[in-house]
Amino acid sequence: MTARGAFTALVLASLSVVPAVVSAAIVQKWQTAAGVNYRSMGLIPIIDDGVTKMITGEQVSGKERIGIRNGATGALLAQSAASYTVSGIWGQNMDGDNDNEILVADASTGNLYCLGYTTGSSTLAPLWSVPWGPNTQVAFVNFDGNDHFYLVVFVNPTFQTASGYSIYNSNGVQVTAPALPNVAGPGAKKRLFVDDFDSDGQQELVVAYYEVGADTPTRLFMLQTSTSVSVEPGIDGFPSVQLGACYPNPTFSLSHIDYSVPTEGLATLRLFDVAGREVRTLVDGKVTAGRHKATWDGRDANGNQVPAGAYFYQLNAGGQRASKRVVRMP
Repeated sequence: MTARGAFTALVLASLSVVPAVVSAAIVQKWQTAAGVNYRSMGLIPIIDDGVTKMITGEQVSGKERIGIRNGATGALLAQSAASYTVSGIWGQNMDGDNDNEILVADASTGNLYCLGYTTGSSTLAPLWSVPWGPNTQVAFVNFDGNDHFYLVVFVNPTFQTASGYSIYNSNGVQVTAPALPNVAGPGAKKRLFVDDFDSDGQQELVVAYYEVGADTPTRLFMLQTSTSVSVEPGIDGFPSVQLGACYPNPTFSLSHIDYSVPTEGLATLRLFDVAGREVRTLVDGKVTAGRHKATWDGRDANGNQVPAGAYFYQLNAGGQRASKRVVRMP
């Protein structure tokens, strides 16, 4: 046997002992009953119980009853009493209570309905409704920085006029907003951008207008609140512990967390991963009554950068607890 032949035989022999790659079987997790169409679907992360729930528009005879199903089991947890001709559906925690509201655009009535969901309840209760038009764009903006989101509604056919958009607070009450000039004619388009662009702990809304056929916007308008961060009146201005949204969120490096306590006392602010393991303690000791700010640098208790993903931060003070989520980017 030549040297080349011996080498080839050795390679083939070595390949024959390489273990085969074994793939795990794909199995069905759950299924729903036949006879129902599921047209409008989305995911709502419910932070307080750690379970991702699925919004479903369950269609029978042309209209849809809005349901919430357990993503792990498929079980129907809650459902609306009314049926809707759904042209849009969103999940958003409007009032900062850790339970999402469901917003449903109904093409048959021309209204956008806000349905309240409370963990453990079997009913989606209608809370309020606002006018709705075809081809409408919406945005949810935390203008005040206190976790109460505003609903911004832009109606496409009339967005180039002052009457083309409306803003509602978390109770569905319309609030005053500046008129935007006519900067784009019929057939133009717009995009809505929401973020804390000036790092003041309060979100702003940027409206970008595109002329017909343009790939880049020709005008930008920023809308913001005219007031500082507001709180409900109470003892020392704070009736209970309040945990603000982490900003910026998602975060790449430093992030800030605002929190408030009604009276002086012991407080802890801890960070957990999605498995419930403690990652870092940001506050642990006596704090004075009022507003405070904690900073997280994206590191764990040992000083190591944590992996990208979702984390939860939890405030404990005065026998009360509040939790929120922050997403760490790579």
